[in-house]
Amino acid sequence: MKAKPSLAIQFLALILATSALAHHPGADLDKMMDSAERFFQAIDEQAAPPFELADADGRAVRLSDFSDKIVVLYFMTR
Repeated sequence: MKAKPSLAIQFLALILATSALAHHPGADLDKMMDSAERFFQAIDEQAAPPFELADADGRAVRLSDFSDKIVVLYFMTR
């Protein structure tokens, strides 16, 4: 009897998804990141003051524009 290709694909997807979930740190993410990343800081409150910068097209971008998102700030100096 020939196996259907879709069944094999579903089985492979299940195996891949299961292994990906097995390596997720879950509730220990902050602890794991703190030990793995030199500059990691878990911040549960707003630490940056309100500011406004210009994007590549010269339009104003404010920190408040991202109030419902996770924001990563990186400032580079020369």
